[in-house]
Amino acid sequence: PSDTCRYEGVVIYLHGFPDMSVHPHRPEFASRFPRKLMESVLEAFPAWGFLCFNFSGIPGSAGCFHDKTLIQEVADCNSVVQYARQHLLAPSPTERRIHIVGLSTGAI
Repeated sequence: PSDTCRYEGVVIYLHGFPDMSVHPHRPEFASRFPRKLMESVLEAFPAWGFLCFNFSGIPGSAGCFHDKTLIQEVADCNSVVQYARQHLLAPSPTERRIHIVGLSTGAI
């Protein structure tokens, strides 16, 4: 995105097990919690972005479930934070905020 599409802050939601933030084929099967959290965040902070994703090994993501580890979830989270820093946050350091919200096993 261009700098005009960037956010003052970004909230990244980490789902718990066996939940998924994004369903690969049927959005109505994804957890309602990230959607409700997003609505609350954007109502309170309209200049912010909200990002949720499925950890590796969850259906619709890369990887196999039997390879799912805590180390891989931390690596997934680091990749998403890096993406948010590079592509979603406003360029000014005074406006750059990332908040990570984890639920259950997503609270790594």
